[in-house]
Amino acid sequence: RPSYARCRALEDLHQDGVSLRSLEAPEANLSQVRLPRAHLVEANLYKADLREAVLQGAELTDARLQGANLQHANLRGANLRGANLQQANLRDADLTGANLQDADLRGASLRSAELWKTRFLRADLADAELKWAELQGTELNGAKLNRTIMPDGSVEQQAMEYWVNGLSS
Repeated sequence: RPSYARCRALEDLHQDGVSLRSLEAPEANLSQVRLPRAHLVEANLYKADLREAVLQGAELTDARLQGANLQHANLRGANLRGANLQQANLRDADLTGANLQDADLRGASLRSAELWKTRFLRADLADAELKWAELQGTELNGAKLNRTIMPDGSVEQQAMEYWVNGLSS
């Protein structure tokens, strides 16, 4: 069960303009928390339950999200540059327009995720699963795709020198 008091307290702080930078909430149950455009730089959300969280446009640069459950989360336009998302569950998450440049997504599940115009520049997607993910306009320049399961179920074995899938100018 989500901790409604904890979620409400964080939502109130955010609405009052308080920065949540370096928030320490490892293993916290924050499912359905609503923190759009929150400043969560360097937050420690290790193994946090963030199912169905609204983090649209959130600033999550260098956040620690290893093993976090972000299933069905709204991360549209979020900045996750340099974030650690090893083994994170991002199934069915909406990452449309999100920035995952230099992020560590080793072993993460992005099955059926919305990845329209998502930037994975130099991201590490080794052992990640992207089966059935929507990759329209996705940038994978310099991304590491070692043993990565692609949307069609094929396994990619190499680093991408340059790849922009269906990006329109």
